Amino acid sequence: KHANVFLRVAKVPSSAFRFRHYLFHPEHEVETDGELLGDLVTSYKFNRMYALLYKYTTLIPSSTFETTTPTVSLFDHLKLTSAIASCLYYNNTENFYMCEFDISGIQKFIYHITEGRETKPKLTKSLRGRSAFVSILTNSVTYAILNEFNLTQANIIFNTGGGAVILLPHLEDTESRVSQLCSNIVKKLYEKFNTNLTFVYAIEKLDKKELQLFKIEKALALKTKLDDEKYRKFMSIINDEFSFQSIENQNICQMCGDSPSKLGKYCEQCEMMIDISDKYTRNDEMSILYDFHRNDKCDIDLGFASITFLDKNDRRLVYEDNYFYIDAVNHFNFGNVKMIANLVPQKMTFEHMVETLGDDYGDKKLGILKMDVDNLGAIFAFGLKQNSDDEISLQRSLSKYLTLSRFIELFFSSRLKQICLDVSRELESKYENIFYINYAGGDDLVIMGPIYGIVMLADRIKKEFKAYVCNPNITLSAGIHVQSPKKPIRFGVQMADDALETSKGYSEDDKIVKNAITIIGKTVSFEDFSNILNKVEIYRQYILQGKISRTGFYNIMSHIQVSSIEQFFALIPKIQYAVVRQVIDEKIRNEYLKEINSIKKMLELDRLILMMKLVILFTREVN
Repeated sequence: KHANVFLRVAKVPSSAFRFRHYLFHPEHEVETDGELLGDLVTSYKFNRMYALLYKYTTLIPSSTFETTTPTVSLFDHLKLTSAIASCLYYNNTENFYMCEFDISGIQKFIYHITEGRETKPKLTKSLRGRSAFVSILTNSVTYAILNEFNLTQANIIFNTGGGAVILLPHLEDTESRVSQLCSNIVKKLYEKFNTNLTFVYAIEKLDKKELQLFKIEKALALKTKLDDEKYRKFMSIINDEFSFQSIENQNICQMCGDSPSKLGKYCEQCEMMIDISDKYTRNDEMSILYDFHRNDKCDIDLGFASITFLDKNDRRLVYEDNYFYIDAVNHFNFGNVKMIANLVPQKMTFEHMVETLGDDYGDKKLGILKMDVDNLGAIFAFGLKQNSDDEISLQRSLSKYLTLSRFIELFFSSRLKQICLDVSRELESKYENIFYINYAGGDDLVIMGPIYGIVMLADRIKKEFKAYVCNPNITLSAGIHVQSPKKPIRFGVQMADDALETSKGYSEDDKIVKNAITIIGKTVSFEDFSNILNKVEIYRQYILQGKISRTGFYNIMSHIQVSSIEQFFALIPKIQYAVVRQVIDEKIRNEYLKEINSIKKMLELDRLILMMKLVILFTREVN
């Protein structure tokens, strides 16, 4: 019944206006095209409908009679219609505002931990909690802006976990209200996190045509303003009272190393991050309530918002009208549905994690994988072209980008979890899961695990993503860092990030193509990587079966590692002699000689070197 009512009011603008008025002013009885909206009085009703529509209409096309290739989901069509109607209710004009903000300092904040004996037991929890908190903070800022204008979750255009785009009504004081609100948020964040976490925002006016086509010029103008604001993050709060509080002669937190600790161990913030981690790992499904009326019984007090964690069936969701903004984490009962890949190996340190695979899988090293979507900003700004005579399918529209953003986020927040479980099972580990998803959402991820599993996981994610998007223009790049599980994880993540940046610069024929992976100092395309892994598995089995000596294989590799193709050509006789001596099996020897003799350029040699390095990494000497 709720879904049918929402469908009617979303499709009929005049009805939608009355629905908005009735929703926020329940004391008024409002007729709606001959019908009364009955019990749609409280925020509970809207949140309930919103979750149900997400569940049942996300995979339904909005229209099939206008085009043979529908690209917008019914949910996103209804969502955007509701957002526009909400803005027109306040001011029936042809103008709107688009507001975008970006959280700054995310990576520094997440890995701002001191690793040592005292913090080791809580290290993984701290990482997990900090990653989850970034999403909570992003949602808090988003809902704070919506709350300022009495808008619903429908007005969120994008929310990537580190920023959001929101549709706002065109009022005389829209810009001033956003400015005042954001200044207060910056101030509260500074009081709690100093300069570790803050955000910047930009606002741009659009007319109805610019909104309908989501014009490139407006998207770029918004991005340009946002980039400019990043150079003056704290300008709105700098005045004569602005000061920096010294922490000298105070107990310093053992986890973050730069905040005072009242308990003499962890500071209030670090304790909060550990508690958040426990909430996510112990509750696969839950609800998160965002209150802007000050709640003393909340779990997190940000100064401008109060956050409370509840069971998904908590009765307070029904009776507390103040709790209008609610995230439904991994369920569809009530609120703004947020699918989160909260997958971690139970009760495991990184040292335990690398032991989850047997000796047949090689060195007990920790792999840190970092991946993200290539050119996503450009895709949203300029769109995707396709060869089609269907003009409607080629037309730019905001609703198409709503659907694109939602489905990319669904891959990283939902499908990814199952991929990790599938790979864990296929590796025949005695554990259900061997991967630690530190962060996954929006368009990127950070995952840790035993190095053999991480490499196989990266290849599987790439293949699954390619099949998922069904578009060769939407690709992934990745970076993998290999290290001892005892080394500081924050440095490892930075190395994985550097590897990812190298992949982003990967080029073929002097043209940057990205769609690549960097590991052990070598960068190859993902297509080549899959072929390399096939060969790695063949030679790994040869060593495990005793057909090739691992030491001999390493000796051959030492001859091949040269800096130019000319050096390689000069050493071919020596390399061939080493192969003949080290590889006794004639069939395998001929295979390897053929591999060497087929190399004509440096790119092919890099692939061979990478293959041999991975074989050495994934094996141990057979006694």
